[in-house]
Amino acid sequence: MQNYSNNLRELRKAKGMRQIEVAQLLGHLNSDRISDWETGKGMPSVVNLFKLSTIYGVTTEKLYQDLITLTAKEIEEKRTSGLSEWESRMKTTKMVETQ
Repeated sequence: MQNYSNNLRELRKAKGMRQIEVAQLLGHLNSDRISDWETGKGMPSVVNLFKLSTIYGVTTEKLYQDLITLTAKEIEEKRTSGLSEWESRMKTTKMVETQ
């Protein structure tokens, strides 16, 4: 199971709110989803992401800063390794063309 690293619990606690209070502001009947989001077992929809950023008074990026950082690192690694693979294929192709 994927675990989505986030700052939701810390941001909620910094506002002095309980999970049920956040759930009610979002229109949920119970706090199950809030708990799942905070533990990384699930992710809020885009609409709920924006609502959470409004409730907590932070940017949407702040909610999932660790995940954003990790994702950027993974993409850069793929981009770098992908370029190396592409360069290697190009060299091989040029060698074949010159023979």
